[in-house]
Amino acid sequence: MSLLSRLFHRVETALVLGAALLSLLFYARLPAAFPSQADEAAVRARVLEVSQPGEAVLLAPHWAERARLFGLGLPVLNLSRFATPEDLKRWPGLLVLSFDALPRAERDATFELLSRAGFERTGEIEPFGKLSLARFRNLHPREVTFRASATSERTREIHFKPYRCVALSPKGSAPSAIEFSDVTLGRSVELLAGPIGQTNLRHEGRAPLTFRAAIDGERVLEWTWAPGDPEEKRASIDTSDKGKFGAGPHTLRFEFEGKHAELCFEAEVTR
Repeated sequence: MSLLSRLFHRVETALVLGAALLSLLFYARLPAAFPSQADEAAVRARVLEVSQPGEAVLLAPHWAERARLFGLGLPVLNLSRFATPEDLKRWPGLLVLSFDALPRAERDATFELLSRAGFERTGEIEPFGKLSLARFRNLHPREVTFRASATSERTREIHFKPYRCVALSPKGSAPSAIEFSDVTLGRSVELLAGPIGQTNLRHEGRAPLTFRAAIDGERVLEWTWAPGDPEEKRASIDTSDKGKFGAGPHTLRFEFEGKHAELCFEAEVTR
């Protein structure tokens, strides 16, 4: 073995050992960074006291799933490191629950994301031991009068982010479809859709995925994903023209075509 090879091997070994040491230090710090039962009880009482209907709890950092065990009485959002302002706009208000003692707590970055999404902080940051709580209100809230996932109890993952949505999975060669009748339209229909999980990433021999939306039999949208594309797609369908869509009620129909894959979608009617 040459001198250069031996040197490279030693550097590689040192890097591996260093990474292992940092990993051990990270996990060794976690128990001391977790909130106490008193912290959890205090923040739970405060959330139940100040929260309003339709609001949710946003985690900082996003992976602090321990908060789901606190019994907060609100949806708890883990929007992952890929969160966008569009993920947040549906909520009239959000309570940012930060695990401040955890590594990479991301509270400031979460606040900046909320600001870009059109939210404003109301009041001061409230500390609860190793936790803190901050309230934000949506400066441009939208009223949702219909949500396709209203009866869905399952949360699925689109592009590494969890959503409560409607899952479609074709059986055989026929597309998978679902209809919602007696829907009153308003200002717009907000649509979100994307492949579920990792199956579509294995694109060898796969076919494209296609999602279609129609109102009263008239197609208003068609999306296609190439094999291996995990992208979430969003669109806003303007339904404010009553001369075009009529007074209603209306039927919304959604179809999905794609072999060996599942798709999840959400449709919301805003007033």
